[in-house]
Amino acid sequence: MNHEAKMSRSKKSSFQMDEKDEAILHCLEQTPKILLKNIPNALVASGGPAIPYTTVQKRVKKLTARRIIDRHVSINWVEAGYLVRYRVGVLIDPTALRDSAITGDKYDSQPKLANYIMRDLAQGVRFKNRLVVDDVYILLGGSVDLAIDFYARDDKTATQFIIDALRNLPGIRDTVSAKLAYSTKHSWLSKNGDE
Repeated sequence: MNHEAKMSRSKKSSFQMDEKDEAILHCLEQTPKILLKNIPNALVASGGPAIPYTTVQKRVKKLTARRIIDRHVSINWVEAGYLVRYRVGVLIDPTALRDSAITGDKYDSQPKLANYIMRDLAQGVRFKNRLVVDDVYILLGGSVDLAIDFYARDDKTATQFIIDALRNLPGIRDTVSAKLAYSTKHSWLSKNGDE
């Protein structure tokens, strides 16, 4: 192996993302078609850090060079350090979901609950920069009402999200979860079930 290849390899392994990188990735995940020039305002509006446009440009270029962002809209969460992927089925109690006594962020329908899980619960203080909800699906005619696909930094974070956060939401009767190991689109998501 030549000297340049060794240097490139050592730089790649020492790369560490910071809060600004994480904020930009989460913004792109939530709004994949956002223009780069609109990211600074979107970050501030969502309570994130104030990042100048020129910094956003440089960071996106760096994240693209590191293959964390593919084509500016597809984020490789495994390369970004979110090493495990789960799918959770959620059984909803419709009466409890429509209960007007739910306090805090109100959701009284499946779409509002799905949005709450993706945008508020997963990005709250407890799970910010530890977990990314890829999508929440409303299922018709299945054994569960919602399906949630998410990446987490580790199994402990995933378990805390499922047991402590999801199962304690008003309107959720039960959950069933599975750690995903293989995808034809993404190849191996979790090698040997623990990497």
